[in-house]
Amino acid sequence: MNVELANLCMNIINALGSLATCAGVWFFIKDQRDKQEQIEKLSHIAGVLKSSNEALERQNYLSEEQAKILHAYLVKDEEVLTQLQTLHNEKRKVRHKNHWWANLIPNNQEELVIFLQNKTFPVILQSIDISPQDIQINTLPLPQQIEHDDFFYIKIQKFSTLTLTLKYKDTQHEHTAKLFVKNKKIHWI
Repeated sequence: MNVELANLCMNIINALGSLATCAGVWFFIKDQRDKQEQIEKLSHIAGVLKSSNEALERQNYLSEEQAKILHAYLVKDEEVLTQLQTLHNEKRKVRHKNHWWANLIPNNQEELVIFLQNKTFPVILQSIDISPQDIQINTLPLPQQIEHDDFFYIKIQKFSTLTLTLKYKDTQHEHTAKLFVKNKKIHWI
């Protein structure tokens, strides 16, 4: 009887093991099927995005060509030339807006250090104006060539709120960048 009971227990354990294996295989297949559906959906989205990108690139190319043709046609009109130059200057301003990266480091209670880093092409920093004017600042001698990724710092003493105006020029144009410092935070103006 003990042998039959042991065989019965072994058969039950084997049956439970087989059921557990079947359940594991079923869950694995179901999980793989869900992943395959997700992959197919993502592949479809990638295809749509790729075709949209190609269409936008083509549209940009055609717009540029159209602008070139229009520019060549309208070059004779002085007013149109002035408008085109104004548009060009506005585009240039947008391009230069994110020229500088700034970070504040409190040195002590009465002094703050502003690190400024040139994030684009080389420029000549011509001046740094500060408002209010009674605030003391220590910085590099100006004018100063600032290369791409070069940085410099400005030490400011005894202040609460201030505005710094950086005047700099590249090879063609002069630019101005303003930053406002309040509560030890920088805000670009």
